[in-house]
Amino acid sequence: MAKLVLNKDIFQRMSAAQYQMEKGLQHMQYVNGVAVNSEDDLCKSFVRWWDRIYPDRKFDLIHIPNEGKRSAIYGKKLKDMGLRAGSPDYAVFDKGKFIGWIEVKFGKNDLSPDQKLFSQYCKNNGIKYAKVYTFKEFTDILQAWGIYDPKRDKVPIFKNFNGCQIGRAAAELLFKNNGLKINNGGAEPSPAQKVFPPLKDTKDAG
Repeated sequence: MAKLVLNKDIFQRMSAAQYQMEKGLQHMQYVNGVAVNSEDDLCKSFVRWWDRIYPDRKFDLIHIPNEGKRSAIYGKKLKDMGLRAGSPDYAVFDKGKFIGWIEVKFGKNDLSPDQKLFSQYCKNNGIKYAKVYTFKEFTDILQAWGIYDPKRDKVPIFKNFNGCQIGRAAAELLFKNNGLKINNGGAEPSPAQKVFPPLKDTKDAG
């Protein structure tokens, strides 16, 4: 049998990819039947929930596409058109009335210098601003801002979304075995948290 030989460059790239995957898995969350493993996934879970619970109010939650890599020319064009560094991920309204800004973070990520300036700007001017790391924090902020009322707003059943599906009972066992606990739709890391392999796609039994 031929022996597989990896050169240094390939090995380094594989190691870097493995590190990034494990780094993300350390902060995996469980949101409405879907394994969430990145900031993008978390944002998608917010919008899926919002669009189903408020189908007639989609314009009350607007994403500001201020992330991603761009060419220098295109980046300058966007800045010339008014894209501001540090702008939050979401502008939140209540039936057309502006309420505040939400910045989404994942894992151990924190605000960038520009984002801190924006946060301070909001504080100085009495504008609502929140930084959230989990689905529960997102809904808690909406509740605190008087937008979401869990007694009034019926949360729909979430099933069969594209992505990693797993029943709640199976998820609780998996998370318990890996130092995590499920709490109101999100997963809170414990001090003895471990890294575990990606979940396999299965039908939601919950």
